[in-house]
Order: sequence, then C-alpha cells, then structure tokens
Amino acid sequence: MNDDNFFIHTIFYDKQTRQLVPAEHIPLDNSCGNKFTYEAEPIYEALSKNKFPENAWISFLSPRLYEKTKLKYRDLKDATSLLSNDTDIFLFSSHYDQATYWINPWIQGEAHHPGLMKLSKDLAMNADYDLNLETFISTLKTTVYSHYFLAKPRFWREWQRVVRIYMEMVNSSKTLMKLGTFHRGEISSIHAFVIERIPSMILANGGFESSFSVKLYEKQYPEFDAKGELLTKIENAKLQFIKDRDMRYLQEFKKLVLCFISRQDDHAKSLSESDTFD
Repeated sequence: MNDDNFFIHTIFYDKQTRQLVPAEHIPLDNSCGNKFTYEAEPIYEALSKNKFPENAWISFLSPRLYEKTKLKYRDLKDATSLLSNDTDIFLFSSHYDQATYWINPWIQGEAHHPGLMKLSKDLAMNADYDLNLETFISTLKTTVYSHYFLAKPRFWREWQRVVRIYMEMVNSSKTLMKLGTFHRGEISSIHAFVIERIPSMILANGGFESSFSVKLYEKQYPEFDAKGELLTKIENAKLQFIKDRDMRYLQEFKKLVLCFISRQDDHAKSLSESDTFD
C-alpha cells in the first residue's frame, strides 16, 4: 500500500502527550479542545479541511493506542494491505473483550454511563436509522471502542453527518449540554461516550463493509490461550444466534460470558494475592 493513502493521526492534549505521538503518525493538536466533545471536534475539522483520496485509509487515534492494543504503525499498515477494495472500515478496537461479551456497546455504555442509551436512541432516530439499540446484537464486525479504526472517506462522511446531528441536539438544550457521567473518579461530559459509539451505530445500520484481524486482537492478551479461546466461542455463539435465532446459542453465549468473567475475577484475585507477598 502506498503511504500517500495511509493517514494515521494521533491526537495530543499537552506537551507530555505530544511526545507520545509516533514518528509515523500525523500530530493533531487538541490542547484547546471542547470539554464536552473531546476528540470529536479536531477529527471533524481535520476531515473538513483536508481532501483525502477516496481509497485512503484515515484514522484518528489517542496517544494510548499501544497501551490499549499493543499495536504499532506497521501492524496496521500490514493488516490493511491485505483487505479487499470493497472494505470501508478496519476495526482494531480497544477492549475487544467487551466488544465480544456484551450484547452491544449501548447496553455496555448504559451500564457505565446511565443516560447514554436514551441519548443514543434519540440520535439514531434523528439520523433516520431503523435500529433498536436495546435489542441489537453486535459482533466484532460492528463494534469498536475508542475510535480505534481506519476508514475510507465514504465512512467518515457518514460519521460527520451523524456527529453534526448529535451536536445540533446537544446545542439545542443547555440542560442536555451539561449532562455528565462518573468516569475515572470524576464527573465528565457524557457526550464523548455517545460519540464514541457513533461508528458502531453506523455499522449496525448497515451499508458499509467492515473487517478486523483476530491476530491483532490477540496482542491485547499475552496469555491468549485461555481468554482468547473463550472470547472466540462467545463471538461464535452470538453469530450462530444471529443466523439461526436458536435460543440454545443465546443460552450458550450467556454461559460462556459468565465463565469468562469468572476467569477475569480469578486472575485479578491471583494478582492481588501475589502483590500481598511481594
């Protein structure tokens, strides 16, 4: 793939995060960013100001990409070079385990940020999406967190359209604009978390071809054998239920999720006990 068609931006917020931008990435300054929307504003402006080739791969990432995914520029470049010309978006989500074992990212979001579901449902309606976000079953082809994806301009234009609609909603009400949520020990704006799920909403609505790499997701788990095997089974159970609507697959999904969470808890407990004796 030609470098002229590969545009990976990394958003920074201050001198410290500016130093974390990899040499191959395009720095994007958000040091004076809007506190209600965070990354959405610089992404929107960069897309509006630049004329990207229609076959370009474009991404806007946080400085924590490697911390969250263990991925580098070459990993993404090599993976996208193998995709077909029909692919619109390549996903390398952070927290891909949560993309797997939650029914969808809006149910997951509502559990952590109460009020997110209603805002997202209102947005879907205003965007003319025929979606039931409370029952939609997401898969690894329709779920992405942290805006960790590469997409062609066609997808980004739809992203801009939906973001515009959401910002019109937010700006129409001071009460809505001030809605907050508890995050990392403090109250933050809820809107960044709604916007984070817009790419998943676009994919859920259909019309775009997505792809991901199991090999790249494996990098998130050094001990992939146990956790990865369970996550693969969870994803397959969801896919089978979507295909056949057989309740047995849904029950299998629930059983596997409980097993995965139990292993996570056991792992956390073992780490805690290990720390005690250091």
